[in-house]
Amino acid sequence: MNLQDLKEDDYPMVSVGIFIAKPIPFIEEFLNGFESLDYPKKKIALYIYNSQSHSIKIVSEFIKTHSTDYYTKKVINFVAEMGERQGREEFM
Repeated sequence: MNLQDLKEDDYPMVSVGIFIAKPIPFIEEFLNGFESLDYPKKKIALYIYNSQSHSIKIVSEFIKTHSTDYYTKKVINFVAEMGERQGREEFM
């Protein structure tokens, strides 16, 4: 499939899961890079699982800024009772 030949409305719907399960640097840069992808945001169902307390503000700001850009979004932002495995199962 050549996406260059399609109108944005004809792009396939995709689901993207972002899992922040360990302390890693450059979360903000990663999310900014994700936001700059050349794909219609309204064709992306976004799921973010974040279990790192130091990333809560970054993820929250990303969602606040881009909350209406995506087809759907679900954010699990440091919910202690939900482990990474359960977060991945929920995404699937």
